Amino acid sequence: MTALAYSITFPVKDLGSIFIDKTVQFRGGNRMRRGIALSAAAAAALALTAASVAPAAASAPPITGGPADDMVEITAVHGSGCAPDKTAASLKWGKDAFVIDYRDYTAQTGGSWEPIDARKNCQLAVKVTARENLTYAISQVDYRLNLNLQAGATAALKAEHNFLGSDRSDVRTFNMSGPFNGPYQITETVPITDLVWKVCGDPRPIGIYTELRVATGTSDHTKVSSISMNSPDGAYQTTYHLIWKECL
Repeated sequence: MTALAYSITFPVKDLGSIFIDKTVQFRGGNRMRRGIALSAAAAAALALTAASVAPAAASAPPITGGPADDMVEITAVHGSGCAPDKTAASLKWGKDAFVIDYRDYTAQTGGSWEPIDARKNCQLAVKVTARENLTYAISQVDYRLNLNLQAGATAALKAEHNFLGSDRSDVRTFNMSGPFNGPYQITETVPITDLVWKVCGDPRPIGIYTELRVATGTSDHTKVSSISMNSPDGAYQTTYHLIWKECL
């Protein structure tokens, strides 16, 4: 598998910036954090079949916007951080993206929380249906989190997305440390040369895996630290941006 190159940027104000290459950006309140550990290991990934996903049989250039009749649905849910009745998917922004809403996805430690509560995970199968003459790839992912980390505490987000059955696995781990309290965003963009296109006519869904971890570290163990992807009001949705092209 080709090694992936990553870089880190620290924007000051622009919440809507677009980033190039495999750029990973950290934002949170009025503080910026270093400390990213990137792993190519796939041990925590979804259980995938041996079938491979080839590039789309189309060589047409990307087009703007998805089809009028496409839709998105979650076809499978598994994990300690999500349940079918507390996880939802919907299309956004003129069908150029879909979002995942989690309603009960928080890892917590310290205070009266048990060790099992410090790690939560979620595995999803997401089906995006489009007209037969169109295919798509994921071009960017925005992970929106809510952190409450005491001084000395640490947290991590592990994430992966690919088409189920793909032999391509790319698990990323993003590390955070306290003290920090408030919203936190990680944006990852994929260069056009690294886009993985759905095979035209292939109905297989996208496999999405996420995992949240938090550790007390050197913090006061009587105080609670947490990392959350809960989105009761839509503020902490995870957004998967799509790019479309025609099948030839």
